[in-house]
Amino acid sequence: MKRPAILCLSVLAALAGQMLPQSIPSAMAKGEAVSSQITWTNNYSQTLKYAASKKKWVLVDVYTDWCHWCKRLDADVYAEPKAAKFINTSFICMKANAEKGDGQMVAQKFGVRGFPCTLILTPDGKLKGQINGYSPPGEFCQKLSSIVQGK
Repeated sequence: MKRPAILCLSVLAALAGQMLPQSIPSAMAKGEAVSSQITWTNNYSQTLKYAASKKKWVLVDVYTDWCHWCKRLDADVYAEPKAAKFINTSFICMKANAEKGDGQMVAQKFGVRGFPCTLILTPDGKLKGQINGYSPPGEFCQKLSSIVQGK
């Protein structure tokens, strides 16, 4: 097994048995099946409404079509089954093209200046944290975990 997968599994195991901050439950703690593929939305207001109804964090991937590292994040992290399961456990995910549609508004609202930029929002749309740039799967999952745990 590759090192990033082991690290991601370790972080996932640590989160699976506990409640996330603000009493947001993890699907795994409830025994629900978690997909190994991320389901993306692209409408900001609908994403927030859905996240609130599910009591989950919001992960917003702010990208551009021309960004090499954005494509690497898609291929290396979001497409990696263990990382996707980890992300699906606690997040409702939105793709936001910083140059089109809702993505422009999101990038402007949160002052995104570089890509990729991963925003972590509370279900009511408040910024909890962000990850600037690319990180490999294990490191990315560790950063997400630190943000939601308030570290």
